[in-house]
Amino acid sequence: MRRFITKILILAIGWLLPLYLLQAVYDHAAYQDYYKWPYEKINTAYNRQQNANLIILGNSRGAGNYVPEVMDSLLGMKCCNLSLSGYTFDFDYHMVFQPYMERNIAPQYIVQDVSPWAFFQDVNPSYAIEFLPYINRPEFDFYINRCAELSVFDKYLPLKYHGQLVKCYENYKSFIAKEADKSERRYYMKDYFGDAFYSIEKDPALLDLFSQYLKDCRARHIQVAIVCSPIHVVDGNAHFNIKGFREQLKDISHKEGVPFLDYSELYGADTLYFIDPVHLKVDAQKLFSQKVASDLKEMGWSLNETLR
Repeated sequence: MRRFITKILILAIGWLLPLYLLQAVYDHAAYQDYYKWPYEKINTAYNRQQNANLIILGNSRGAGNYVPEVMDSLLGMKCCNLSLSGYTFDFDYHMVFQPYMERNIAPQYIVQDVSPWAFFQDVNPSYAIEFLPYINRPEFDFYINRCAELSVFDKYLPLKYHGQLVKCYENYKSFIAKEADKSERRYYMKDYFGDAFYSIEKDPALLDLFSQYLKDCRARHIQVAIVCSPIHVVDGNAHFNIKGFREQLKDISHKEGVPFLDYSELYGADTLYFIDPVHLKVDAQKLFSQKVASDLKEMGWSLNETLR
């Protein structure tokens, strides 16, 4: 028995303790934004009081296509981009909107960027590195319950990064090397979506959640604008029924009584503006942010001084 206990102690000291230390170091770096992406949006929603007048929600198109500093200056109000890359609307709602509202004064306005895949139900979301530093927090049970690759062992033992070691190393390397922003790379289309063609059929539960979200915003006196940011009209239509998608957003806009700003064809098929069919280059992000801010200003979106 004594020998067995000795082996357990050796295992704990020799393996588990170093793993806990390495995991704690990575977690701390994530909390401090040392790796900037993908943790800064989650840190902002959970750890910092922003009290922004306008917040931007969405997935990677929301995260990459809007420059809050540009919108700040044109609208004369504090703007904060909280979009999470790569996820459907339920992640926007549970992982960002709700925790932000619990920790901040409600914003006056929300720009809700909606992508063609925003209402697809992802039955088993990916084992995502951006959520791993936080999985011990109760707020992240939504994600843990949805991701089949996570288990109780990942939550309570130093094993949560076991499937993302390469990405952990790349994050660390990018922080050390200060790698340049890759947003200015040349346009590419090949294999971006593979051979997939995405149906416009949406998950009813997600549509109901979106409707409830808009009602919640109305109850809080938050004005919401549904926005479809630019899509490469040729390559985008090769994988999405863009026309059908726009019609669905128009229907939601009419039903819920919120404005719909359609910029899907703003830049046509000009690859000078796009890095891929659905994301903009850095210069185009600034131009697009100016356009959105100007249009919102024309709609009467202005700062309520009592919330400054």
